Amino acid sequence: WEDKYALGQAPEEFLKDWPGLDGEAAQYLMEKKVSAVGSDAFALDPFGSEIYPCHTILLGNNIPILENLANLRQLP
Repeated sequence: WEDKYALGQAPEEFLKDWPGLDGEAAQYLMEKKVSAVGSDAFALDPFGSEIYPCHTILLGNNIPILENLANLRQLP
Protein backbone atom coordinates (compact mmCIF):
# COMPACT_ATOMS: atom_id res chain seq x y z
CA TRP A 1 0.00 0.00 0.00
CA GLU A 2 3.02 2.20 0.53
CA ASP A 3 3.36 2.50 -3.25
CA LYS A 4 0.10 4.44 -3.45
CA TYR A 5 1.64 7.07 -1.21
CA ALA A 6 5.23 6.89 -2.39
CA LEU A 7 4.49 7.17 -6.10
CA GLY A 8 2.88 10.54 -5.63
CA GLN A 9 -0.65 9.46 -6.39
CA ALA A 10 -3.41 11.65 -5.11
CA PRO A 11 -3.68 11.27 -1.32
CA GLU A 12 -7.26 10.12 -1.80
CA GLU A 13 -5.96 6.89 -3.33
CA PHE A 14 -3.94 6.12 -0.19
CA LEU A 15 -6.75 7.17 2.14
CA LYS A 16 -9.53 4.98 0.76
CA ASP A 17 -10.19 1.31 0.29
CA TRP A 18 -7.03 0.24 2.13
CA PRO A 19 -6.73 -3.43 3.06
CA GLY A 20 -6.75 -4.53 6.66
CA LEU A 21 -7.11 -7.42 9.06
CA ASP A 22 -10.35 -8.67 10.52
CA GLY A 23 -10.95 -9.57 14.14
CA GLU A 24 -10.23 -13.25 13.50
CA ALA A 25 -6.75 -12.41 12.17
CA ALA A 26 -6.07 -10.10 15.11
CA GLN A 27 -7.17 -12.84 17.51
CA TYR A 28 -4.85 -15.32 15.78
CA LEU A 29 -1.88 -12.93 16.06
CA MET A 30 -2.66 -12.27 19.72
CA GLU A 31 -2.80 -16.00 20.44
CA LYS A 32 0.58 -16.42 18.71
CA LYS A 33 1.92 -13.87 21.20
CA VAL A 34 3.38 -11.55 18.58
CA SER A 35 5.32 -8.56 19.89
CA ALA A 36 3.76 -6.02 17.51
CA VAL A 37 1.78 -5.84 14.26
CA GLY A 38 2.52 -3.40 11.46
CA SER A 39 1.17 -2.37 8.09
CA ASP A 40 2.02 0.05 5.32
CA ALA A 41 -1.66 0.97 5.03
CA PHE A 42 -3.34 3.94 6.69
CA ALA A 43 -4.72 1.70 9.45
CA LEU A 44 -4.55 -1.94 10.47
CA ASP A 45 -8.33 -2.27 10.49
CA PRO A 46 -9.80 -2.28 6.98
CA PHE A 47 -11.24 0.81 5.33
CA GLY A 48 -14.79 1.43 6.46
CA SER A 49 -14.48 -0.49 9.71
CA GLU A 50 -16.66 0.99 12.41
CA ILE A 51 -15.73 -1.30 15.29
CA TYR A 52 -11.91 -1.47 14.88
CA PRO A 53 -11.39 -5.11 15.89
CA CYS A 54 -7.60 -5.02 15.45
CA HIS A 55 -7.24 -2.00 17.67
CA THR A 56 -9.55 -3.48 20.29
CA ILE A 57 -7.99 -6.94 20.36
CA LEU A 58 -4.32 -6.09 19.89
CA LEU A 59 -4.06 -2.87 21.87
CA GLY A 60 -6.35 -4.40 24.49
CA ASN A 61 -3.70 -7.08 24.97
CA ASN A 62 -0.77 -4.66 25.03
CA ILE A 63 0.36 -5.49 21.47
CA PRO A 64 1.49 -2.31 19.72
CA ILE A 65 0.13 -1.47 16.27
CA LEU A 66 2.38 0.27 13.74
CA GLU A 67 0.66 1.95 10.79
CA ASN A 68 1.83 3.84 7.69
CA LEU A 69 5.13 1.97 7.65
CA ALA A 70 7.53 2.67 4.79
CA ASN A 71 10.46 0.89 3.16
CA LEU A 72 9.26 -2.56 4.21
CA ARG A 73 10.92 -4.07 1.13
CA GLN A 74 14.27 -3.26 2.69
CA LEU A 75 13.67 -5.61 5.63
CA PRO A 76 15.54 -8.92 5.48
